[in-house]
Amino acid sequence: MAKLDVAVPTFNRAELLREALICLRDQDYEEFKVTVFDNASNDNTREVVLDEFMHDPRFEYRRNDMNIGPGANFQLALHQSEAEYFMWRADDDLSDPTYVGALLRCLEDDPSLELAYSSCEQVTENSRKLVEAGSRRDEDPGRVVDLLLDCKPTWVYGMWRRTALQSNRRAFEETGYPFLWASDHLILLPSLLKGAAAPVPDTRFIQRIIGSADYALQPREQLQARAEFRWHAHEMMEQLTDPSYRSEIATALEHHIEQRVGRKWSLRRRILRGMLRL
Repeated sequence: MAKLDVAVPTFNRAELLREALICLRDQDYEEFKVTVFDNASNDNTREVVLDEFMHDPRFEYRRNDMNIGPGANFQLALHQSEAEYFMWRADDDLSDPTYVGALLRCLEDDPSLELAYSSCEQVTENSRKLVEAGSRRDEDPGRVVDLLLDCKPTWVYGMWRRTALQSNRRAFEETGYPFLWASDHLILLPSLLKGAAAPVPDTRFIQRIIGSADYALQPREQLQARAEFRWHAHEMMEQLTDPSYRSEIATALEHHIEQRVGRKWSLRRRILRGMLRL
């Protein structure tokens, strides 16, 4: 069995998928398995994978009989993994050739870690922006505070200790949080609150931002999502952090919620402006 499972959920993005799989094939670390989870694409996704990558025994193709939605397809990929380490890779994203090996070494060097993540270069049609991985203090509460303040959505695409991610996913499901919006941050949160994530600054994840997210919420819905996220986040904090430094962590958590879920007063102003226009 491979040490690492890389799951690539996809739907109707054959050409972007080809580039993403080539990037994985060319990593300087090779002891991993890549599984493409095709969510019933009706383009030439199947042909791209089978014609170009099935000669490499590390690559595997699975196709859903019907489209089950992106969230369920990502969950299916995690559910079927058995390797010690796990990584999601979006079908349009890339990384440096050193990425997989560098993140794996980080987790192997420190058994207390659940997640390793890197700097991220965000690429749009007209721009490129490098977002540094940030720092990690060794002591609490600074370690947890840094993670909450630095956290980016791309961290969920870092490398996970599989059992920890599955535990985080179960905790997320138990919350009953109904939105796709900010769900990645709620899945990340237990590991952040335990201080069990670490940056790997000398390699890059390359996020290609193509099109717009179809899970964005209207201001009233986003305010509701923020309230629900905040409730569950504070419940997690009560369970996972030491009371002696909880006040400092709570302050950082509020900042995290403002930055990553929604700015309360900005959302309320947008709702009010909408009501005044009626």
